[in-house]
Amino acid sequence: YMNASTFGLGLCAGLAVLFIGIACIHWAKQIMGDEEIIQERHPVNSDAADRKEFAKQWRIGAEQSGLSRRKLIGGALGGAIGIMAVPAIVTLADLGPRPGPGTRRATIERTIWAEGVQLVNDVTYQPIKASDLEIGQLVNAEPENLKELEGVEFQRAKAKAAILIVRMDPDSIKIPESRKDWQVGGILSYSKICTHVG
Repeated sequence: YMNASTFGLGLCAGLAVLFIGIACIHWAKQIMGDEEIIQERHPVNSDAADRKEFAKQWRIGAEQSGLSRRKLIGGALGGAIGIMAVPAIVTLADLGPRPGPGTRRATIERTIWAEGVQLVNDVTYQPIKASDLEIGQLVNAEPENLKELEGVEFQRAKAKAAILIVRMDPDSIKIPESRKDWQVGGILSYSKICTHVG
């Protein structure tokens, strides 16, 4: 019953949006007038006399404020405005653990990859064999032990362990001598995690 209800609501909402769109197009093409109207507009910036007067009034106000002669008042005002940022900083600092080296090692730098863990397709969980990969093929992969996890633990592990496997023509891979062993038979692996994640 729930699936039928959800499907019905979605279908009705989709049809409603479709019919609204058709009505708007019909209205624009058949009912609305189709004549060009030119609206004259004046320049949005103030004229030179007004700008000059504003600058003059600003200077008078600055002189009358006396802040240039009373450094203590000006400093106190600046400090008071600056101290208002402290609650925002404290609130933001409370959003999660402090990202120090120990936290990084225990969280984003720790994955479920380990020696002997097999690569599997991230949808079918079928093992990925080098012999099955063709040149130019790209496969989304995960570690085999991911399927042992559930819930939040599964989501966290998957977010850090996702990789891409690609097979290229070994002769077309141009990498420094120090990285020659980073590919095997043209097969390369890349993390899917964006660098901005840390």
